[in-house]
Order: sequence, then C-alpha cells, then structure tokens
Amino acid sequence: MPLSFSALEVPGEMDAVVQFLCAHDWPFHSKSRLQPTDVLEMVFDGPDVASFWIADFHERIGLVRLLDLRDVGDGGDGCPLFDLRLASTERGRGVGQESVRWLTSRLFETHPLLHRVEANTRFDNIAMRRVLERCGYRAEGQLRETWMSGDGTRHDTMVYGILRREWSASPREL
Repeated sequence: MPLSFSALEVPGEMDAVVQFLCAHDWPFHSKSRLQPTDVLEMVFDGPDVASFWIADFHERIGLVRLLDLRDVGDGGDGCPLFDLRLASTERGRGVGQESVRWLTSRLFETHPLLHRVEANTRFDNIAMRRVLERCGYRAEGQLRETWMSGDGTRHDTMVYGILRREWSASPREL
C-alpha cells in the first residue's frame, strides 16, 4: 500500500483536522468521540510536537502527532511518544504498521542523538500491540489502571519501546 506522509500546516489546515478527528470514533483513547473544542485544545505543532497527515492515493486517512520532541537531538534524554489516529475505515488494513514504521524511521533519521522511541497503548488494544511488536517495539511494562476512559473506566496501559540499535538492526520495508 503506497501511503504518503505530509506535514500538517498549522493553522491553515485546522478546519480539516477538526473535521477528520470529529468524524471518527477513537475507542482506545481517553475520549472515544471528539468535539471541535476537544480538537482545538490539542497541540499539533511547536518546539516539541510535529504532526503529519497520512494519505492513501491523496485521500487523507490518518493523522500522526510526534510528541515530546524538545530534548531530542540536543543531548537531552528526550523520549518521544506518538499519537496515531486512523480513519475507522482504514483500521485492519496494514496502515497502522506502515505508519509506525514510517514515524519510527523519521524520528531516528531526523534526530541522530535519539536513543529510543516509546509507545503507550491500552492493554485491551490488541491490534495496536501487535502493530508495535511487528515493528520491532518490545513490551516493557504494564501500568495498572492508569488509562481512564471518558466514562471513568480505568484500563491498564502497556508501555513499549524501541532502541536505536534495535531499529538499525531491523529490516525496514517502507
């Protein structure tokens, strides 16, 4: 599947971001259904955030935010995270795996001092856990009842990570 990734233009594309994020359900995020005000409170660019559209044949099908970038590359102990949002219709088609491979490569290639990338997901998000494992991330821990859903239900969080040396040694199929 030939996906493309392009930098999100803020503030110019914020209407499209609001429309995209409010049009889909996000069952494994703290709010499964976003309102425009929720989206406008999110940060999409700045010194420690970079955001990208995911497109398939020029149709926007996802959005990825790279977070906690401030210390990455200046010798700090930065450990970036990411927020991956795929349109409901695109889940289960390999888009997540290709997106995680792309963002991992982008982080390591654009930040030569970066030592590791971290990923957190809900324990019951089996699809994302499999994506992370297929992309070379290792399960590093389980945090009990740390992820709260919008309805107040608490879930365990799974912590994954990939080190630069693991990424360097792995075959990349981009």
